[in-house]
Amino acid sequence: MTTIDRNREFAGKTVLVTGAGKGIGYAMVHLLIERGARVIALSRSAEDLAKLSDETGCETIAVDLANAQVTRDAVRAAQPVDLLVNNAGLAILQSFLDTTVEAFDQTINVNLRAAMIVAQECARSMIERGAGGSIVNVSSLSVNVGFALHAAYCASKGGLDAMTRVMAN
Repeated sequence: MTTIDRNREFAGKTVLVTGAGKGIGYAMVHLLIERGARVIALSRSAEDLAKLSDETGCETIAVDLANAQVTRDAVRAAQPVDLLVNNAGLAILQSFLDTTVEAFDQTINVNLRAAMIVAQECARSMIERGAGGSIVNVSSLSVNVGFALHAAYCASKGGLDAMTRVMAN
């Protein structure tokens, strides 16, 4: 029986993490590095990425995920990766009646469309290499709970859950 050393379970793997500059993504990069992964961290803030790189030695790519073509180009340049963590997200807090089209579009573009683009590029590379891999889309319990001031965010995460089910097929 083979045992897995959980302290080095990602050794030899390359992991792409979106939304790595803050919060969950930031902590995830630290954990993945500790567990032996080579990590490529994506975030919109070059300053956040510089700090993260200084702390962990991860590679970084500053990219505005709201821009579809720039996102696609950045993810293609990051290949090949073994694992993807689609973690990037934003919440623009507005009541349902006051949610603007601009805030809705920005939220969908970052939380849902960018996740699709990043996953497409990573999956294509994995399939072309015959290497397999894993893709994790970070969602939210907001899919099932209608939080006040989160109309666009809840919609984006509901869409992410639906897209994840399609991806699994």
